Amino acid sequence: MSWRLLRTLYVCELRLLLRDRRTLVFGLLLPTLVLPIFFFLSSRTQEKQVERLQQATYEYAIRGPLAKEARRWIELGSPAHSIPSATPPELALETEASSGAAAPGLTLQEVESTDPAAALDAGELHFYLEAREPFRGAVSESPARAGWRRPGAPGEALEVLVPRLRIVFRASSLPSSTAAGAMGRRLEIARAKLRQELLDTRGFPVPLEQFLPVEAVDVATAERRSGAALGRFAGLFLLLMMLSGGSVVAADTLAGEKERGTLETLLTTAAGRREIVAAKQLGILTVGLAICAWQLANLLVWVGLDVFPLPPEWSFSIDPAVVALVLLLVLPMAAVVSSLLLLVSGRARSYREFQVYFFPLFLVLVPLAGIATLPDLGLRSAVVLVPVANLSLALREVFVGEIDLPMLAVAWLVSATTALGLARWAWQALDTEGLVTRNDLDRGDLEGGSMLFARHVLWWFGGFWAILVVAVASVPWLMNLHAQLTFNLVILFLGGSLLLIWRYRLDPREVLSLRSPPHPTVWPAVVLGAPALLVGTLALARISEWLFPVPAALREGLTQMLLPPETPFVEILLLVAVLPGICEEIAFRGVLLHGLRDRLRPWQLCLVVGLIFAAFHLELSRFLPTAFVGAVLTAVTLRTRSIYPAMVWHMLSNASALTAERYDLPLDELSFPAYGAGLLVAGLALVWIWRVAKPAGEGAAVE
Repeated sequence: MSWRLLRTLYVCELRLLLRDRRTLVFGLLLPTLVLPIFFFLSSRTQEKQVERLQQATYEYAIRGPLAKEARRWIELGSPAHSIPSATPPELALETEASSGAAAPGLTLQEVESTDPAAALDAGELHFYLEAREPFRGAVSESPARAGWRRPGAPGEALEVLVPRLRIVFRASSLPSSTAAGAMGRRLEIARAKLRQELLDTRGFPVPLEQFLPVEAVDVATAERRSGAALGRFAGLFLLLMMLSGGSVVAADTLAGEKERGTLETLLTTAAGRREIVAAKQLGILTVGLAICAWQLANLLVWVGLDVFPLPPEWSFSIDPAVVALVLLLVLPMAAVVSSLLLLVSGRARSYREFQVYFFPLFLVLVPLAGIATLPDLGLRSAVVLVPVANLSLALREVFVGEIDLPMLAVAWLVSATTALGLARWAWQALDTEGLVTRNDLDRGDLEGGSMLFARHVLWWFGGFWAILVVAVASVPWLMNLHAQLTFNLVILFLGGSLLLIWRYRLDPREVLSLRSPPHPTVWPAVVLGAPALLVGTLALARISEWLFPVPAALREGLTQMLLPPETPFVEILLLVAVLPGICEEIAFRGVLLHGLRDRLRPWQLCLVVGLIFAAFHLELSRFLPTAFVGAVLTAVTLRTRSIYPAMVWHMLSNASALTAERYDLPLDELSFPAYGAGLLVAGLALVWIWRVAKPAGEGAAVE
């Protein structure tokens, strides 16, 4: 590589970017304005909202047989009455903050309503009170305040009459929830006053606030609390800025030049493809880093000069060392993003195609950067080995002030190594004649079928994975065995596979390898190898659970939710063993494997299909054993050129696990020698399959 040519091309790329108004506006200007606009709008919105809530009059109604007693409680808790010693001012302030109201002096006005529920739905009321059946209790002496008792005969105990109140409001409406919170605080004050009076009457020896006092002390400083709030979203925000600016540059730098036809002219110069690709990647990287540095500078300027007032509970101190550390952590993240964007742009031949490829990449990167929003997840876990996600966690810990230098170094090295690997991959993938002409892809567009399918299969499965994640996270009714299996297996895997076969006019027999194994002795090896491999992979399960710990109570709760004890065992076998063995194998060892077969070597196919297979199970604690089993099933399918052995192996493996759980067989308590014996038996079964499934003619040259 010529460094002089690289420098010349890089400078030329920067000049072209600076001349392109679209790149400047969408890549630099708009991302730069996001932060000040956000601070300004949030500050102004909060001020206007508080002002509007304070000036409003909130109307409510009371219904029920004890409405008169409820009005007495409301009057007792009104701001006109002093707060008793039982409710210290700090407690009242904490109550106000937790209820979400704007201020303690809200105006609450009772109105008459024949149907409060209908009026609340129509927006005519903010809330209403139900004064339900009373609680009746007896006291030996009259409380100090009259009107809360029913007198009895001389010498008899007095009966206290207290209504049961229910506040009905609409949580989707801020005025309604604010008014309901204010009424709740008013009733709490009334309850505290009456309680104190009753205690005073009975001669309680000490003031209530001095009885068993509990003091909560927050040792975190205001800077740490603010850093924790900002650090959770810092990595995600910076990644979005990189994608917003970098995608504009990436779309223009390769895909755009292909569409305009200017890349051919560049290739006629003395510059080689590697210099061209490296210069364009440096251009994307420069824009991403420039946006991040500019955003951090903007934040420091606005916070330091107090241009936009921050919320009162936020407090920041500007430390140049922290700023330098943040920029250092952002560097490998930007390098990873730039390499991926360059690959996507190199594969695309137009702006429109780039946008199609960019969306799945966006869906993968954003959850990784958003992992810092999860509580109780730190760098001292297996996440430190996941690029982008580890740096997002590292940024959160830096903002909080808990700097763990060894783990920060590991996270930085992992992401930097990944960035270098992606950069090399991009250079190798784009250092071909297809960088410009892409003859194979042009022919695929014209012919369609399997050639076009091979290009799109990963994007399709990326979309399937995104649909699965969104559905599991947002559809409550999927937390049911029948519903989840119907959606995942029948609709997504089987239905999606049939859709791709129909969409690309593929031969089902060829795609799904619907043929008998080459030798009947494959079946005994499958029957023996499936349970043996299950035992062997339990060692990987232990390692995976150590890397990604999941509370036992949570695992048991999910198991009982998905597999109710009352479900017949035969039905569970059909749903959890037979059905996945058919649908998942059609999707992964059928459609996915066929789409990648001509693009990867056999060992790469086993690795990639196994990893994708594990990713679709959405269970980090079982990721390693699931990926290993997926790789083994892929190898069996490749060697036998038939999907049936993998289907049977899959069914027997799931059935063995279900049987062990059903009859409380202690597989998880086996020793590592037992796990090794299982791997040995499974390995011998695979060796036998490898020998008897040898393609015709293999080894003839040796003989």
